[in-house]
Amino acid sequence: MRSISRIDILFFCGLVLYSLFIFGGVRQVPFHPDESTYLYMSSDFERFFSRSSDLFWVPGDHSDQQRYRLIDAPLTRYILGAGRSLVGLPPLSADWDWSKSWEQNRVAGALPDPKLLTVERTTISIFLPLSLILIFLSGRISQHPLAGLFSAFLLGSNALVLVHGRRAMAEGILLFGVTLFIFSLYYSDKNLWLPAVSAALAFNAKHSAIALFPVGLLAVSIMPTPAGGKFRKFVRNPLLFLITFLIIILALNPILWNNPVGAARAMIAARSDLLDRQVAFARQVAPQQIMESPPERPAILLTHLFVSPPIFAEAGNYLANTAESERIYMSSPVNNLFRGLWGGGILLFFTLLGLFEGLQTIRKNDALQRRWMMLLLISTLSFLAVYLAAVPFTWQRYVIPLIPFTSLWAGLGLERFLSVFIQRSSR
Repeated sequence: MRSISRIDILFFCGLVLYSLFIFGGVRQVPFHPDESTYLYMSSDFERFFSRSSDLFWVPGDHSDQQRYRLIDAPLTRYILGAGRSLVGLPPLSADWDWSKSWEQNRVAGALPDPKLLTVERTTISIFLPLSLILIFLSGRISQHPLAGLFSAFLLGSNALVLVHGRRAMAEGILLFGVTLFIFSLYYSDKNLWLPAVSAALAFNAKHSAIALFPVGLLAVSIMPTPAGGKFRKFVRNPLLFLITFLIIILALNPILWNNPVGAARAMIAARSDLLDRQVAFARQVAPQQIMESPPERPAILLTHLFVSPPIFAEAGNYLANTAESERIYMSSPVNNLFRGLWGGGILLFFTLLGLFEGLQTIRKNDALQRRWMMLLLISTLSFLAVYLAAVPFTWQRYVIPLIPFTSLWAGLGLERFLSVFIQRSSR
């Protein structure tokens, strides 16, 4: 207990310093035009409470706002709306138009002023320390106290997290939802609402988090011991999980309220149409952004997770306008730690070592530990499957939901490596 207490204190001190660092640096993160779209759509926060009928799906309405509600998860809009409302700021008056120049967008009011952008980035950045707390606690659950400390450090210092997790976009909230789900897996035999809520929050931050849904169903169905009966394991718990998941989705998506079936179909059609148009456009102007063959996908995945430096934009429309801010941001080595062949290769080694340790845990530890580690492995594989099967683009930020998993596995691997090294050194 004394050793764990020291680790807790060390983590808390590090968390305070980390929070000061990330909040103090939100202005230095290079701007992404999608931030404007999220700030523009944050007006849904006020509409949700005052004129929720404005958010209903209306057949034949082809406005940009309804299109965004059909294709994007809603949670980020509400959180950004709440953040600016607390300090009395209005939403952005205009959406970003990718067909116009940077200056034209600025004149139209689509470029947020520094105060609004700082407030909203700070709002999103709050979720990074919370994610670190959850990944630290998850590492401790593994019965390797230092693993939690290592995992939190690796997640917090990840170069992609420092960029995307501080922008006024969905990735910071997505990271929180994923880390909450990882933490919830250990307790899912007794508290089925926790994985249901965390999976629903992650899904309402980014639809790619649907990968958590089948794992959550499995988690509440598998008991660590035979106690509880077949009905509880295979009928009641999954049913309650499903009901909780769907209630949260319905509550956060007013677009579904007046015509759930029609709106759901429109959402699927809009997302499919967007994907088709994105692929067609990319093939014309940037074919290198499309992963045409299956072998490309794991290679791109590993490159983005461990090797490549932060990529600040998916399209090259405004590279000249953001080049100076990107140069200043990358001039700090803290913002690009452990990237490249050497740093990434070492992290990949510890990640694989942690996965091996997880397999060993499944073979020999107590029932609760075996269950949690198995669910953690399945969660990792579920996100891998979604990425490899459904993501056609080489865009870097699509790997964000996998970073909490690689950080936790690498933390376990590093703890295991140091334990063996110390044991052999003391002989």
